[in-house]
Amino acid sequence: MKWGLKINNKKCKILTDGDDNIRIDGEEVQRVNEFVFLGSMLPFTSKDVNRRIALASAAFGRLQRTVWSRRDISLKLKVRLYKSLILPITIYAGETWTLRAEDTRRLEVFEMRCLRAIMGIRRIQRVTNEHIRRELNVNETITEIIRRKRLKWFGHTMRRPPESYIRRAYWGDFTARRPRGRPPKRWKDQIPEDLGLPLHRCEEMALNRGDWWEGAVRGRRRARGRYDLRP
Repeated sequence: MKWGLKINNKKCKILTDGDDNIRIDGEEVQRVNEFVFLGSMLPFTSKDVNRRIALASAAFGRLQRTVWSRRDISLKLKVRLYKSLILPITIYAGETWTLRAEDTRRLEVFEMRCLRAIMGIRRIQRVTNEHIRRELNVNETITEIIRRKRLKWFGHTMRRPPESYIRRAYWGDFTARRPRGRPPKRWKDQIPEDLGLPLHRCEEMALNRGDWWEGAVRGRRRARGRYDLRP
């Protein structure tokens, strides 16, 4: 309570895997399974992807008449506005996501819906996604952008001091029991999938910022959208 600050218990929520109750001034703090913190839903689930898509879709719709439908605005400028105004809303904190195949599909569907609207193409018109990307000069898909951000964040994580909270969380062994059945995919499990290399090899390479940046973040993409770090 230093500096005259006081916690508002009604606005506080706790998310924990333990059974202990937390009280403030004798009043128990509400326990929840998820909540929005700094713009992201914790813990991450597909709900956060849906939430980001909904927010971005609303922002895109507000510019329909003033930007996307206007013929006096060039496609090049529209794409720049999309990348600066809509895309950041969609992939906010995307480097921390653990995506399922369905999450990836929804993101790509939303991206192409926006690009088709920018070009003024209706749903009934049969125009391939490749043609649209070529016309708009949008070569990197939304999932490739998220992958690049994830690899960049992985590199930052590996180069942090061992005592830092982010490194402790990465290597941490949490006490919560996992549900029965196949273990859910972890964030770190995506890195070997992105690069086609064992995780320990990725961790070693990430320690060298220059090699990691050139090899992973700006590396050569293979046919399946992965980054080739092998010689």
